[in-house]
Amino acid sequence: MGSFLRRVLGGIGWGRFCGRMILQLACYVLYFAQPFLLRELVGRDVDPLWGVLFGLSLIMPAVVDVLNNALMQDVRCQSKAVLFEDVLSKSHDYVLRHTSSDVQTGIDEASAACRVLEHSAVHVALRLLAMSGLYTTAFFLIDPKLGVGYLVLLCVACLASALLAADNGEGVSDALSSTAHVNAVLLDDIRNFETILTSSSREFERGRVTEALQQERSTYVKVQRRTDGMGFAQQTLAAALAMGLVALGNSGVASSTLSQTSLLMLVYSVLNTTAAVRSASLQGVWIQKQGSVPPAPVRNPAERR
Repeated sequence: MGSFLRRVLGGIGWGRFCGRMILQLACYVLYFAQPFLLRELVGRDVDPLWGVLFGLSLIMPAVVDVLNNALMQDVRCQSKAVLFEDVLSKSHDYVLRHTSSDVQTGIDEASAACRVLEHSAVHVALRLLAMSGLYTTAFFLIDPKLGVGYLVLLCVACLASALLAADNGEGVSDALSSTAHVNAVLLDDIRNFETILTSSSREFERGRVTEALQQERSTYVKVQRRTDGMGFAQQTLAAALAMGLVALGNSGVASSTLSQTSLLMLVYSVLNTTAAVRSASLQGVWIQKQGSVPPAPVRNPAERR
């Protein structure tokens, strides 16, 4: 996998790739600087520059999406090109053992996994890097202990999200296996269509496909319900913590060490970390399990009812 990704990035161009990463990182730094910009906007004598910067910070997520989507199309193109070159380098025996649809499906799945990895890993990593770097530095300048404590809490939150996502790994495996079974059933019917017509087994095959589709649906509903439940619980906890921090700042209980800007930074961290890490962790589990699910067997015509 590492060699494959290096070849894809080499095809894109390391300079181009790193340049877009730096631009995205700068956009995220400006976005997460909103607590500092809001502080400068409160008062009578406000420098218009702060207002311009705050306005720009609000559109940074859209700018990042443009940059990331452009990179994703490069990844789509280069990943398929690298995979196609690998297919051309195979021996004739490889062509005999794999149908054209199998090769095409493999290329599409590998390219899709590469794009998901780019979006979930690189995108979220840059987001967390900008936020943790900016806020850890700010807290450290206020109080070194506060900076270290913030970084530790951030790592704990990321680890908790990753563990919760990994806990759903068995359900993800079942879902992918059900999809593989549906694909095998459909491929079986297509390959043996003439046999189905001559043996008058349309109704039987229609029932078999319907059963496979219903099983796939119920499996995905189950894993999605568990995923949504974990996401709702995490987001509710994050919202409660954020509201608690706001209440703490308004009650006057907070010491001078925790200024309004510090509380805003904590609120931003709580709300952004939960969603970002949960999404990246879930995508990582799907990619990992996708590679470990064996293809469902396809029946021979002799095994047909």
